[in-house]
Amino acid sequence: MTPLDSLLALVNQRTPFFIDSRKAVEGGIFFALGGEKVDGHTFLPDVAAKGAKGAVVGLGYSGPDFGLTLYRCEDVKGALQELAYRVRESRLHQFVIGVTGSVGKTTTKEFIAHLLKTTYRVDWTKHSENSQLTLPLTIINSDPKAEVLVLEMGMSQMGELEILAHIAQPDLAVVTKIAYVHSEFFASIDEIAQAKGEILASKRTKTAIFNDQVTQFAPFKRKDLEVIVYSLEDKLPPFPLQFSATHLVENFHGAVAVARKLSVSDEAIRLAALTLTPPAKRFERVVKQGITFINDAYNASSVSVCAALKNLPKPKEGGRTIAVLSEMKELGKMAKSAHKEVSLLAKSTVDELFTLSQGAFEGEGRHYRSKDELLKALKGLAKEGDVVLLKGANSFKLWTLLEEF
Repeated sequence: MTPLDSLLALVNQRTPFFIDSRKAVEGGIFFALGGEKVDGHTFLPDVAAKGAKGAVVGLGYSGPDFGLTLYRCEDVKGALQELAYRVRESRLHQFVIGVTGSVGKTTTKEFIAHLLKTTYRVDWTKHSENSQLTLPLTIINSDPKAEVLVLEMGMSQMGELEILAHIAQPDLAVVTKIAYVHSEFFASIDEIAQAKGEILASKRTKTAIFNDQVTQFAPFKRKDLEVIVYSLEDKLPPFPLQFSATHLVENFHGAVAVARKLSVSDEAIRLAALTLTPPAKRFERVVKQGITFINDAYNASSVSVCAALKNLPKPKEGGRTIAVLSEMKELGKMAKSAHKEVSLLAKSTVDELFTLSQGAFEGEGRHYRSKDELLKALKGLAKEGDVVLLKGANSFKLWTLLEEF
């Protein structure tokens, strides 16, 4: 029996697998992945101390086993991805939905799962675990009895989605809007669209649900697929949504298209809509000291920042709107124009603009290079009745401003 055969048997026994030593699970199996800065093999004693029973290690590892059963593979990352592929091959009865796009994919994925749970046994990607490492791990740890598996699929370079599509073999692909996000390695939005189109690489993918914006790009002009297009203009029944921001409503329209394709009734969708809320830090409304904070700080692109600015609730009489924006990351040559676009819209839609960056927003609004300095100034300005938007790159963790306010 090969190491992968042994690992697949453990998957079938519902053994937990993990790649982060800090999330070690008693009785679990650790993938000792290598990296530019850290080597997973150095954490073997840590995971052993936390009760792990085994680890996938490279052929070159010659250190102690620390009481762990070691599964030696030529390439640990390759073993992780191959194991996920084998798990998927062993569960072809499951209906897999792959969700990608530049903006809105996490929210759309969560909405899809919420609607489908009314009718099916569903498992889905937790948080935004959509990478070359975390998507395979999601498949490995997924519920084998799930009838539907909803997978978020992300990428930052050409070829990455093709790998994920090969592993996940989605029966249905969902593509939200295409925009300049993670565009550091792309020369144009058409190249981004080409990379996103790789979600359609699997021969198992028979149906695609596209936001109407993506149909303008060549990779999505497919005649070999059943294509369903959704948009904000779709005429839907008056579902009782708990939110009104247009970008969230559009994500909901995409989820409805998926649910209807899988024969979920409108009545079931209506009941699910009563308890449907966006994921944390996605246009999340929090009232503190009489101030309405819109915590949209999980990530940022020019498209998502502009959508947030356009959908801010109105302050109470006498109150103001305040936008707190951090630098947007991984935009490559589009960084300057994207920050300019955002700052111009902010100046025309809010009363006060606070910016946090190492130069991208220099001279725009009340500019700060330190989050502590920005927090101090915000505390001195914001008052009861105001609306404050927190929106920025995940690395800036703007939500901590709310925690410390």
